Amino acid sequence: MSIIRKWSGDGLSAGALTTGSVGTGDAAWSSVVAGHTIEAAGTRSPRIAVPDDAVAYYTRWLALGNLSTWAARYAFRWASGAPGGSIGLIEARDSAGNQVFRIEINTSGLVRIRNASAATWSQTTGGLVAAQDYRVEVYGGSGTLNLRIYQGDSTTPYISQSSAVETATVDEIRFGRHSGQTLTGERRDDFAVSDTAALIGPPIPPSVDAGPAQNVAAAATVNLTATAGGGGSISSYAWTFVYPTSGAPTLTGASTSSASFTAGAAGNLYILQCVVTDSEGATATDTVEVRVPVAGGTAIAPLPVNGSGSSGWTIGGGSSTEGAALADSNDATYVASPTVTGVETARRWRLSPSAAKTSGQVAVRLSTDSGTANVTVRLVEGSTVRQTWTQAITSVVTEYTFNLSSPAMAAIGDWANLYVEVGATS
Repeated sequence: MSIIRKWSGDGLSAGALTTGSVGTGDAAWSSVVAGHTIEAAGTRSPRIAVPDDAVAYYTRWLALGNLSTWAARYAFRWASGAPGGSIGLIEARDSAGNQVFRIEINTSGLVRIRNASAATWSQTTGGLVAAQDYRVEVYGGSGTLNLRIYQGDSTTPYISQSSAVETATVDEIRFGRHSGQTLTGERRDDFAVSDTAALIGPPIPPSVDAGPAQNVAAAATVNLTATAGGGGSISSYAWTFVYPTSGAPTLTGASTSSASFTAGAAGNLYILQCVVTDSEGATATDTVEVRVPVAGGTAIAPLPVNGSGSSGWTIGGGSSTEGAALADSNDATYVASPTVTGVETARRWRLSPSAAKTSGQVAVRLSTDSGTANVTVRLVEGSTVRQTWTQAITSVVTEYTFNLSSPAMAAIGDWANLYVEVGATS
């Protein structure tokens, strides 16, 4: 399949389609929509919100090159029942402006295919369901026109029709109302035209895998490789450090699928993300960790990174991030839980990458703002809890040291992927 025209992807602004704008090629859009707005449609593409009035609002591609085989697709919102008059979905015209075929919804809410003379070739026995998103696809050539309508991103047709059709070439595709009928809450998105008589299918967002986590030695060269895919071609890669936020090593090849850098001293953790953008402007993101384990010693210190887990935890003392609060050497800055109740609220922070140990301990400074509370401290490897301690705390800031047991240490498979979790209850 050769998709020769597409319009998808985030980032379009209101008014991107304006009254009377006509061009050729990829700019060959025309619309009688004036002052419309773009509405978000998930993470994939914008939607054109069409005014609720009785005007012929359609969007079209011109100068397609007299296609002998064709396919067209777009998504639309069917928000009401039967209209007062026929509502166009897709219409094709030849280079002289003559109608080749038209897909429309009639006054009974049924979908029908009409030929060049406006005669009905075929018509469904059931109508569309109100307040539902649909994807309409039509493809044809060599005497047959095929229509498929899907609910949402389903791959099972809700409506399937085929009709005999003359072999006129197609030079223009119109999407949307061809007559002045009101359709409340109409929206459209994900337009595409192909020069092959085959289904185009739903838009496929890009995907990216930034690769597996790596444990490396100090001063080692770290090589990163992202694997990307999806419906469109990948047009760009962008590697950046998520942690540390400052003082990170220099990245080589940051705008390619393969990047590299030189690791720092033992005990460092690097979190990088790769953002890929496809040819339609859609993006995907994945992160990867690079750890430089430190050998020796028993203490494993929390890193100054933001935590994860229960919401409602706040930062006190003026720090802008949890990581900055944890990095402060005094107790003026801190991370505070929500008001403690009988239901546990828990937060998890990353520990410094470590090599395997024969003895180990985790130290956490804890206190309440007033009164007492019971705290559960957990050592977590990845997502698996390896050891749990309980501690009663007061309003006096105290550093509590928790020793790792031999069974817990024997169970740890990756000492560079440890977290400490603090859960508070009344």
